[in-house]
Amino acid sequence: MDPKKDDPAKLAAAKATFLNSIKVTGNDISFTLTDQAPYFNSIAALWVGVPAREDMVTKGAEKWTEPATYIGNGPFILSEWKHNEKMVFTRNPNFRTPTKLAKWTQVMINEGAVAFAAYRNNELDVYGIAAEDLRTIDADADLKAQRVDGPGSCTFYIGFNTKKDPFTDKNVRVAFAKSFDRDAYINDVIKIGKPALSFITPGIPGNDPGDTFQKFDATAAKAALAQATPAAQAALAGVKITYASSARAKTRLEWFQNQWKTNLGLNVGLDPVDSTTYTQLVKKPDTTPALFLLGWCADYYDQQDWLTTVFHSQSTVTRVGYNNPAFDKLVTDGDKEPDLKKRDDLYQQASRLLSQDAPAAWIYYDANPVLQKPWVKSYYLTSLGFEEARFVDPYVTKKT
Repeated sequence: MDPKKDDPAKLAAAKATFLNSIKVTGNDISFTLTDQAPYFNSIAALWVGVPAREDMVTKGAEKWTEPATYIGNGPFILSEWKHNEKMVFTRNPNFRTPTKLAKWTQVMINEGAVAFAAYRNNELDVYGIAAEDLRTIDADADLKAQRVDGPGSCTFYIGFNTKKDPFTDKNVRVAFAKSFDRDAYINDVIKIGKPALSFITPGIPGNDPGDTFQKFDATAAKAALAQATPAAQAALAGVKITYASSARAKTRLEWFQNQWKTNLGLNVGLDPVDSTTYTQLVKKPDTTPALFLLGWCADYYDQQDWLTTVFHSQSTVTRVGYNNPAFDKLVTDGDKEPDLKKRDDLYQQASRLLSQDAPAAWIYYDANPVLQKPWVKSYYLTSLGFEEARFVDPYVTKKT
């Protein structure tokens, strides 16, 4: 199940339409915006905002990111890249704060079991935990002590195409949103993650633990379904959920299928399609299935990346056809509001309205637990992964 992603370059371009001009003077870059955009600093700090040497890009052409022509401005230098094997980074002597590590090697291992074995054999210092590793880790005191729970960056959801019956009816959407036990889903199915009752993931501005509208309540779900129009109730007879076919996704959707049968009395069919077809289907509302499975992951630390980018009625990445003028006004005002407190309040109102309108039923926030050797120090995990943390801080002590 692959979250969001459109072409990153197109997405970045769409987010940068508020730029009027860019001026470079010596070592300074000035940006002139067409509108107030308090979230711009967050975008500028994103990887797409990192300046690159034009002469090296020209020289390297399509291979300009290879070590021979790639010149960055971070704390490390890319000194070696063996594709599909490893990337080696060495300390940048020109960086304002020298790194504590002289060299950092990132190893590329496609098979999780192979990577786990390498970690246990002290060939890796940090390893991202998969669900299938949990039983082994919990049974080993040393491994269990080395677990560090890092936050995730993605929210997964059941999407409703609000332009297609029966999900044109808000009562049906609310019924589905309240009809499944998120805690049971975490404990019994995916093992790693946290139940989600609002869209924005923990660790990102705007996460709202006080939003409980979509909490599991089978009685309320049935009551909402009973209030649906006769036309919507009739359309429920043939409803099915479309998803990118895989054994893992099938297991997960069968769990939801059972919840909807038990808690709503509905027989929801499963409609698996190949991943390429699925990606094309969910790119725009007119081809998006009535009921589907998807997710969204953070690009940068701001509510605008979630609420406006995904659910504004004029969004270029929306899947659900959601159109509520009140929501649009709240997020548009929030996008331009310079006062942080007022801005947060506008976005919170929008986020809670989104949960209540239920163009999507939030399922869970992902998580990024890792195993970390005891000799690794000052290694920080953030909602955008380690890459957004302070690279200058990590170091290793003597391995014991």
